Amino acid sequence: MLAVMECLLSVDNAVVLAAQTQGLHNQSLEKKALIYGLWGAYLFRFIAIGMGTYLMRFWGIKALGAATCSICRCTFSTSNIIPAVKQLQPSRANAAHFGARC
Repeated sequence: MLAVMECLLSVDNAVVLAAQTQGLHNQSLEKKALIYGLWGAYLFRFIAIGMGTYLMRFWGIKALGAATCSICRCTFSTSNIIPAVKQLQPSRANAAHFGARC
């Protein structure tokens, strides 16, 4: 699964870099920008994965990450989902019209 995600991210980087370099009107500059951009993306991804792997050895970092994920989940999921669910619930008049009991 990780290999598939890496391939998709690589394709995404290539598309973004191609879109950004289209503004360069010199073919050699465009090619150079694409090469440097792709190598930079791979280098950054390699460094980020290495640092993440290293930081996962510390239980404090894991606890901080878990707390952050829990806070973000509680903050964003309840504020966005509950109003949407309330909008989907039929009113009593509409429910009576369709023969449902409330």
